[in-house]
Amino acid sequence: MMVSGLPFDSGSSSIVLIAGGALQLVDGQSQQSRSATATFKGKKGTLTLAFRGVGIAVTTSTTDSQYEVEYGTWTVSTGDGMYKGWRGGGRWANASVPAASHIEWDGYASH
Repeated sequence: MMVSGLPFDSGSSSIVLIAGGALQLVDGQSQQSRSATATFKGKKGTLTLAFRGVGIAVTTSTTDSQYEVEYGTWTVSTGDGMYKGWRGGGRWANASVPAASHIEWDGYASH
């Protein structure tokens, strides 16, 4: 994690899907709601974000569903160590390809 004004921290992350809604057709596009948590475990503490948004399959055929874009909002859920007492939120976006996801978290957090 890179945070302005604070020491750099590194570690691991995991995402747990809490709920995925039913597919809905919105203006001709199939969309599915998402609700999940992202946990970042570093040497200086653990930070958990709650996030929600929309997932949209990007397909090139009727059988290809491994490409997806997602976007939505996030808020700080819990933190310990250096991250204890943090509050904040922002927006996130993800581009998924068959072997990986590329997530960007933008926003603000403060102690």
